[in-house]
Amino acid sequence: MGISTPSTQYIVELTSVFDVSTDFLLGVENTVSINVSGLSDKDIELINSIVSHLKNRK
Repeated sequence: MGISTPSTQYIVELTSVFDVSTDFLLGVENTVSINVSGLSDKDIELINSIVSHLKNRK
């Protein structure tokens, strides 16, 4: 068994399954997006505050 290259369609399907961008899946981008649809502005603000706190604690 050797190394195979996935088809473009397969990569696109994987992005849907894992809810990530193709750049993230291929290792071009390491930023993770969080789907905040359906959350209130207050909830989104809280999430952003938590992320900022975690980044600054290192």
